[in-house]
Amino acid sequence: MAAPLSWFPSIVWAVPKKRTTHGKKRLRMNSKWLRPMKNIIQCPLCGSPSLLHHACKTCMR
Repeated sequence: MAAPLSWFPSIVWAVPKKRTTHGKKRLRMNSKWLRPMKNIIQCPLCGSPSLLHHACKTCMR
């Protein structure tokens, strides 16, 4: 059985060298932010909002 210190350097290499700053993390996550939906239309019969190419949930037509 190998000594515990023989595999210690491989564990040390698997950690990040520096901490990711808050600003860099926010820049990377900026593309995952909520975007407005562009496929919402008004139902021609009842006028309630519904998804494009889906049946209206209020009038079920």
